Amino acid sequence: MTDLPHVQDVESLKRALRLVRRGTTPHTVTAAHLEANGFTAEAAADTTAFLTAFGFLSPDGTPTESWLAYRDAEDPQSVLLAAERSTYPDLAARVDDDAQVDDQTLAEVVETDDPEKAHLVVATFRKLSDLAVSGPGSSPSASSRPRREVIQDVSMLLQLSVREFDVARQCLHHDLLRPAIVSAWNSYAALAFAHLANDDFAVLRRGSAKPAPLADLMRAVQGQDLVATLVDHGLVSAEARPHIEELLRQRDDAAHPLPDGPERAATAEYLSAILTVSAELTDGPAT
Repeated sequence: MTDLPHVQDVESLKRALRLVRRGTTPHTVTAAHLEANGFTAEAAADTTAFLTAFGFLSPDGTPTESWLAYRDAEDPQSVLLAAERSTYPDLAARVDDDAQVDDQTLAEVVETDDPEKAHLVVATFRKLSDLAVSGPGSSPSASSRPRREVIQDVSMLLQLSVREFDVARQCLHHDLLRPAIVSAWNSYAALAFAHLANDDFAVLRRGSAKPAPLADLMRAVQGQDLVATLVDHGLVSAEARPHIEELLRQRDDAAHPLPDGPERAATAEYLSAILTVSAELTDGPAT
């Protein structure tokens, strides 16, 4: 039991499982894939290693049957619980014997000479147990279109988010500062739409009898309305709202030919801020 899967930050588990449940399954999952979805570089590498050791990814990064089973399950918590008990049988058995067992006692069950690693394993095990009860949130639900179509839209949005931010970085490299800001915001907006995909984007369609194509919907939803919807549905905290609205204002300024354009340093800071709010969106508001 010396190589039990564990992560440095257990909150990354919830974020990773949200990505799995979203239903978009790339051919391979890499740390870069997780970074594109808001993880820091350190958390992305750590979480990718965990998903591999936990059996959700093969060594080459290909999603496994366990990944697919969790993604498609009507009761994903049961799938997660089974995977957890299979991966940590001794810890699960100890908890079965005594539901009130403390973390120090569990750490002594872990066969390692590294006390810090033992406690990380226990923290990971505990978090998985919690998620097997509560779930990671943002689960897919029924929609007015076939689920496959919604999944395809979400996949497209995530790819669009990555492409737009890549364009933003290229624009910054070539001192195309206004387009860099616009593309960076577009990256965040695409990620926001992906997080609002439940019920076939129902919260954005506002009761429309006939679902419009996603491209039309994205053109119809104003930036202020998008931010307000994120706040209303608990994906962005009220405290973070002014900052995101300021990023939107800067985007709007960059999209218009004002006399004074943005400076390069300020544009680089803008791209960094977009990465930060994207990570916060994927992680969810702090509780």
